[in-house]
Amino acid sequence: MPEGHDGEQAPDAALAAPGAVHNQAGTHTVFISYASSDRAVAETVCAALEHAGAGCWIAPRNVTPGEFYSEAIVHAIDSATVVVLVLSQNAAASQHVLREVERASSKRHPVVSFRIDLAPIPASLEYFLNTSQWLDASATGVERALPKLVDAVQRGVAHASDSAAGHSGGPARPRNEPDAAATTQAHRRSRMLAALAAITAVALAYLVVDHLWLSKRVAEQQTSVEVTPAISEKSIAVLPFADMSAGQDQEYFADGLSEELLNLLAKLPELRVIGRTSSFQFKGRNEDLRAIGEKLNVAHILEGSVRKSGEKLRITAQLIRAADGSHLWSESYDRTLVDIFAVQDEIAGEVVKALKLTLLGTKSTTRSRSVDPEAYNLALQGRFFLDRRGRKEFELAVGYFRRSLERDPSYAPAWAGLSESYSSQADRGYVPVADAYRRAREAAEKALELDPQLADAHLAMGVIQSHYDWDWDSADASYRKALDLEPGNAMALRRVAGQAKKLGLWSETIDLGNKAIERDPLRPALYSNRGYALLAVNRDKEAEAAFRKVLELDPDGDFWHLSLGLALLLQGKTEAALQAMQQETEELWRLFGLPLAFHALGRRGESNAALAALKDKHAENWAYQIAGVHAFRGEADLAFEWLERAYDQRDGGVTEIKADRLMRGLVGDPRYKAFLRKLKLPE
Repeated sequence: MPEGHDGEQAPDAALAAPGAVHNQAGTHTVFISYASSDRAVAETVCAALEHAGAGCWIAPRNVTPGEFYSEAIVHAIDSATVVVLVLSQNAAASQHVLREVERASSKRHPVVSFRIDLAPIPASLEYFLNTSQWLDASATGVERALPKLVDAVQRGVAHASDSAAGHSGGPARPRNEPDAAATTQAHRRSRMLAALAAITAVALAYLVVDHLWLSKRVAEQQTSVEVTPAISEKSIAVLPFADMSAGQDQEYFADGLSEELLNLLAKLPELRVIGRTSSFQFKGRNEDLRAIGEKLNVAHILEGSVRKSGEKLRITAQLIRAADGSHLWSESYDRTLVDIFAVQDEIAGEVVKALKLTLLGTKSTTRSRSVDPEAYNLALQGRFFLDRRGRKEFELAVGYFRRSLERDPSYAPAWAGLSESYSSQADRGYVPVADAYRRAREAAEKALELDPQLADAHLAMGVIQSHYDWDWDSADASYRKALDLEPGNAMALRRVAGQAKKLGLWSETIDLGNKAIERDPLRPALYSNRGYALLAVNRDKEAEAAFRKVLELDPDGDFWHLSLGLALLLQGKTEAALQAMQQETEELWRLFGLPLAFHALGRRGESNAALAALKDKHAENWAYQIAGVHAFRGEADLAFEWLERAYDQRDGGVTEIKADRLMRGLVGDPRYKAFLRKLKLPE
């Protein structure tokens, strides 16, 4: 999202005209200011007030560009007793919100700031806000913070009543002569105070009752996990080519050829190419191509086969229209391994021609030509194991990439793959971090030196700059360069989204994450990323849906049950959270989740025991997770102690601190901002 833009969109029919929603301006007590992206939260607050009989007025968002607020909004603010600001990143950037708060301040109305995320507040807005009246709902969620909001509004109403009694203007009135308007207003305030006291009970009910109207609003107005864009004619999935070799021992080669073709086509900005993970879901499955097209949301499918014997190759390829299974183009190639790049270019060129696209000069400008065939073959095997993401597989990948480079030290993709292998080993704690990242940097630099136009090389360098250097500007530049080179690269989109999340740019994070899912709709990790981005902005139910989608795609994967457990925990569903934590397949993540769930259930002894086990087994590599447990348990001193240890360990987890809901209890502590400064993250 561009700087200074708060994501305002056209209002729905309910906000088409001032006064068309909730109470008419002038008959309300509370004015609610918000950014349009936070409409659901504003509705939740207003519904609780109205349920108890209090009037509220939600600002419309149909103001003409260039006008800060209409006459109706000015009148509504002037008539209010208290202003509630739903404070978020988008609200902080909204000119509408700024002018509304400024107007309220000029009228000396109490402004209660209901903070739902931890975005930095610009001085232009903070100037008008009383920080003693800020309520933090970012850690607990909106519903749990409602009772405190009710108390704050109640105090604001009482304060306004006292001020009016002590400082009213106009001529003096005899003490025994009642003022009908004042009497009416006093009765109204009395009823209001009684009504507000009842809201606490209503708010508590919100913790356990999922109101139908709110669920419907959220479903209508917020991004759904299952939103599917219309199928574009300029879309394609490259299925893994079948290994037809006599020994059935060329799976890695067939996979590598498919991925090379996918990457070639991903260079075309006008073509939506499905990512490797999603396309490869159909490997070895005799599934109808029309069904595959529907699942991947593409109009075309490229499939084929490979028969390899020594240096000889026979490659067949065919382009199919997914809707009806009709063939648009097919061809067979009898070549040698030396000609593999030429064959790939020919196939990509025929696809481009059939789809009536423009190659835009990318066909020959980003390809290494003089690679040794065996070096290429070994690098394909390295990539094959790297994609499997396990400890032993990483070791095998490193070995194959090294052997590839022994054959041909000038082969840039092998250097990029080697760098990614080292970084992945370090990120998972499989090898010493400093040494692994030193090797990763050397390999990435070599890849960039040999081929500055290789997207994988820029991605590899970006990982080092982000995960180890904590050099946010350089990492962002590397990731975006990769995206420029391959606009359809799902991994590049994922990396750019992850970078935005570290910096607290929530709207951009979610938007880029959604685009990555469009490119790779069956990749579990992308839904996991979406889930954590949604947790960061307190959209916990949507986050839960995202994590359930992850488990649907990968029921046995590690980390996924923990993630679902966190989403449930933050909604107050503690028993369900514990069950999810207990189902986690990876011991590390299970030991991390259990002390959280036990603590929420009040089972202190079991929480302590689980935390002790986590420290005993993983203190050297997972200090950040230990800090998170202490933060969630309200043990700030211990949390900061372990955060410092994580910093010294160069634990990449610390870079996620702004998005981490477990850490929200630390935000008000001066040490929190100091720690962000150490990480060079925005406060």
